Amino acid sequence: MSRQTISTITDKVVEGMVEWQNRPLDPVYPVIFIDAIHVKIRDGKVANRPIYVALAVTCEGRRDILGLWAGEGGEGAKYWLHVLTELKNRGVADVRMVVCDGLTGLPESITAVWPAAITQTCVVHLLRNSFRYAGRQHWDAIARALKPVYTAPTEAAARERFAEFAETWGSRYPAIVRLWDKTWAEFVPFLAFDTEIRRVICSTNAIERQRPHPPRCEGPRSLPERAGRAQVRLHGDHEPGPHRLRPETLDDAVETRAERVRDRLRRPPGRRTQVVPLQPELHRSFDRPRAWPPDTSSSPSTRVTPLV
Repeated sequence: MSRQTISTITDKVVEGMVEWQNRPLDPVYPVIFIDAIHVKIRDGKVANRPIYVALAVTCEGRRDILGLWAGEGGEGAKYWLHVLTELKNRGVADVRMVVCDGLTGLPESITAVWPAAITQTCVVHLLRNSFRYAGRQHWDAIARALKPVYTAPTEAAARERFAEFAETWGSRYPAIVRLWDKTWAEFVPFLAFDTEIRRVICSTNAIERQRPHPPRCEGPRSLPERAGRAQVRLHGDHEPGPHRLRPETLDDAVETRAERVRDRLRRPPGRRTQVVPLQPELHRSFDRPRAWPPDTSSSPSTRVTPLV
């Protein structure tokens, strides 16, 4: 598909996209999840670009994608400050809790926009960051040792479990202990809620589930215009807006089944050809008269047949 064709298609939806991106928002949201989804975008060359996503839970309990912003380079707290300020200018006066990935400087950006908001660090991101300071052979053991910390019934119990973790692993991996101590204030807020609510607000998985499925659908895209870069398809309704996350549809199952059928029809990677002798009685020569019965004393001819 040519760049001109892509530009023609995207121009038809840019007006509606801009209108949706600038629509007024509710004055209050109980929870807002913010995270960046990195996708490959082709603009002269293929490069990873962050798509900043803000997803909120409304007072009616529905999920609403507040906006998408295409960034440059890596994810940064300074750009998040721009995003959050734009949300406030669109009418979001107050937020009860903002769930983020713990990016350096991001809690300060949240407080600058909504001083009364609680910042909750994603537990999944915190665990991933912990593994960066540990050897791969110890990842499973560290994950098991940290599980009692984030599943503790209270903040006091979590602190006790973390003290036990520090006693066991602190001498080998002191950087992990320092990481949790540094982010403890943003880690513990979700422990004040019931278990059902904890599962919702403890991570940014709500945004991760918006990624295209399966992940291989995210091929490089020829989007020459800046306005088109934010038009990355998200899993869910075709038109962005308030919606409940739905289970996989029948169409998704059919598409998956079709992929499996195509896989079966592909030529096996190890398939080769083998030269095998042709049966003498089936050999036919066109350069001399055909004799019957055939002369079996001559060497048999050969043909190439595929080896299944």
